[in-house]
Amino acid sequence: MSETKRIVCLANSRKGGAHCVAGREIVGNRFAGWLRPVGGANGAVAAPDRCYADGSEPRLGDAIELSLRSRERRRDHQQENWLLDRSKRWERLGRVKWSNLAKLTEGDEPLWLNDSASDTAYGQNNCIPASRAHKFSFSLRFIHVQQLCLFVERGARHDRFDGRFTLGADKYRLAVTDPVYEAEYEECEGGSYELGECLLTISLGEPFGGRCYKLIAGIIERERYE
Repeated sequence: MSETKRIVCLANSRKGGAHCVAGREIVGNRFAGWLRPVGGANGAVAAPDRCYADGSEPRLGDAIELSLRSRERRRDHQQENWLLDRSKRWERLGRVKWSNLAKLTEGDEPLWLNDSASDTAYGQNNCIPASRAHKFSFSLRFIHVQQLCLFVERGARHDRFDGRFTLGADKYRLAVTDPVYEAEYEECEGGSYELGECLLTISLGEPFGGRCYKLIAGIIERERYE
């Protein structure tokens, strides 16, 4: 049996050949907890299952109505997952104001865990050991930063697209998986690009190579928000 839910979209990020969508549930006139609709083999949502009737993608800040079957039973940190009812198309209800989005931010506490095992050659405080991920019951954070610096690196084998910011006393450099910004900077030369005030959705991914990586899954730039 399916349930109709309403969410404000805070992430519509790249995951393999599909997208990972997540947001905060809207209950009446208030916002509740995180919710991530999942479907397919890797939990991502394919374009036909997430796009609106006109074929457009959900944008960050959209209020969306969708149908879900049940909460996904998991033992790891991704407790926000719900199984998607693919028989009903998503409906855009409107846009949430920046001022209301800003009220949803979750403070400047460290993002899960920062210690000597949290850095890699390509990032800063960008992962946690997969063996410690089960200690957490959440995989999404919504934060406010005064400045975000994007880095584009062109390599012989592959390119990198990262974001650097400060939260509380900690500095982070994480991979960006927001497809809107990936597309915008795809043709840019290697270098750094400064953005101003942003709201960021940070996702803690599933285990990969013994680690769970922290990802910038959604960027809401105040200067550009409509």
